[in-house]
Amino acid sequence: MLVHEQILDTRAERMNQTMLVLAAVTVVFSPLTLISGMLGMNVAGIPFSDSPWAFWGVAGGLLLIASLLVLWMKAQKWL
Repeated sequence: MLVHEQILDTRAERMNQTMLVLAAVTVVFSPLTLISGMLGMNVAGIPFSDSPWAFWGVAGGLLLIASLLVLWMKAQKWL
């Protein structure tokens, strides 16, 4: 009986760790998906739509946001 409970506890701990990683990935990629989805809409008047550096500027901004979110989550000891 004790061995069975130990196995169940180990399995529950592993599941909790997996869910934490999944939640962290969701938190990092949700804002990036929102921003890139909004910039992908076909509407007139998007700022810098004719600039050759606009794609790399947005990609760099999204990378910066993702990096800051990961650093913040590590500072909170969530990762």
